[in-house]
Amino acid sequence: MNEDKKGIKGYIGAETFAEMGYVVANNQLGSSNVEIVLLKMPESGVQCVDEVVLWLKLGWIRMHSIN
Repeated sequence: MNEDKKGIKGYIGAETFAEMGYVVANNQLGSSNVEIVLLKMPESGVQCVDEVVLWLKLGWIRMHSIN
């Protein structure tokens, strides 16, 4: 879960982003079918926010929805 950390909303650190990239690549290659769900949208200060936005648009990851 990408909860708030160090005063940053939707924090995603380098290790978590690397794991996400690994899963996205394996999903695209057909090697796995693992769903990535983010709890919160990362704020603009998170280094990987551009990649997260792109992956959301492509449907490779999704946001958690509370119903």
